[in-house]
Amino acid sequence: MDITRHILYLISRYDYVVLPGFGGFVMDYQPANVHPVTHEMRPPSRRLAFNRQLAQDDGLLVTRIAKRESVSTDAARDHVRSQVQQWQQAMERHEIVVIEEIGKFWFDPEQRLVFSPGAKGNLLPSAFGLPEMRTDPVLRARVVDIAPAVPIPIRSQAPVRKRPIRPMYWAAASIALLIIAALGTYLSVPSVQQHTNTVFGWDTSYHVKPNYSGLSLEPARHAHWTRFVPLHIPEVEELTEEVPVLTTESLEYPLTVEANHELPKGYFVIVGSFTKAGNAGRFHTQLTTDGYDAHTFPQTQSGFMRVGIFVSDTGLVAANRHMRSIRQSLQQDAWILKNVE
Repeated sequence: MDITRHILYLISRYDYVVLPGFGGFVMDYQPANVHPVTHEMRPPSRRLAFNRQLAQDDGLLVTRIAKRESVSTDAARDHVRSQVQQWQQAMERHEIVVIEEIGKFWFDPEQRLVFSPGAKGNLLPSAFGLPEMRTDPVLRARVVDIAPAVPIPIRSQAPVRKRPIRPMYWAAASIALLIIAALGTYLSVPSVQQHTNTVFGWDTSYHVKPNYSGLSLEPARHAHWTRFVPLHIPEVEELTEEVPVLTTESLEYPLTVEANHELPKGYFVIVGSFTKAGNAGRFHTQLTTDGYDAHTFPQTQSGFMRVGIFVSDTGLVAANRHMRSIRQSLQQDAWILKNVE
């Protein structure tokens, strides 16, 4: 009676079988893995292993033999026990016990039972035909750290400090301010204003916005300047002893020279400038009532209507005399305008 074929059937059916008094065969499942040294890729497998601790009889093998061989259970158990004793006696004689399609048994020098599975190899049906493969390791470029072992200290830069302004710079600035102030004072002198206007054509006089009888008068700067006609001024004009002598240095020249054919030819002293015709008319009426030879000029391009007093048709000296009298009695910001053909 051969028990090998019964062992193989039970292993394939239940993945284990126990030989009473000897040990048990167990199917050991191993997942796919890669060997860390040889780099071999192994597919999942199921291999036969032997565990000597499984010596307790569970009746599975005996029942199988009794049923298949048509013998009693005791006869089947005696047959299994007799076969196990034969294997043990052969191994005690240092012989190798070979069980076909299962594996080999023997005792090592330290009297330990050694089992080697048979040549069937992988018993996992789903991995049938999958061979073991070997792969070469991937060589990666070596990263070399070229940074110095000791970090190079970074020198800290001192903060940029602003250089203090030296006293000599303050002195130079003070002198420049004094020169500017002196020049401004010098140019504000009436005689200097007339001289600069004659030589360079500059008008350095300063005009403020006048107020007359509660009416807002625009400064002469907003007047429409048409052209400037050089005037021949005599050096000295003979006057009476009651009137102060005027020289060319003290004369004020016309700020504007225009050609209005509807107005008298000669010099006018402008005492008001209005943007509304009603205000200009009322001021003209008041001057006429006070005995002045008042005239209203046409509206300029900038929108102003100037009201002036006709003072002279002979010369600039007489016009200056009347302008000074009007500044003292009527309008301190009055100025001269000449009307030509």
